[in-house]
Amino acid sequence: MKKRTALLLVLLVATVLLAGCDVLIRWDQPIIIELPYRTTVDGYVSYSGNQVRITSSVNTRSSYRPLADAKITIVDTGHVTWTDQYGYFQIRGVPGPDRYVTMKIEHWRLRDPVYTTIHLK
Repeated sequence: MKKRTALLLVLLVATVLLAGCDVLIRWDQPIIIELPYRTTVDGYVSYSGNQVRITSSVNTRSSYRPLADAKITIVDTGHVTWTDQYGYFQIRGVPGPDRYVTMKIEHWRLRDPVYTTIHLK
């Protein structure tokens, strides 16, 4: 039985070598793994009545208040987060850049969910 296994192994190696197959790993060639670029979406959500604003810094207008504990959803990907007491939110791992995504903002103070489209740079 050992003779047959050894003979089969020799025949297999000879076949591979004669066929020109490269069965060894070539260490001189890099292995490239490309991951899709991901970005972070963040900002401050404030409200006045049923009007909602998303800004890159705290909204200092006296008529707008931070929208704390609002549910923020990136509709395109399903990413979800909630705002903190200052209305700040951050969602990491959103596919981008140079892409438009739709955000959905939900809160008990708002009559209906608010949808807005933003451009990821």
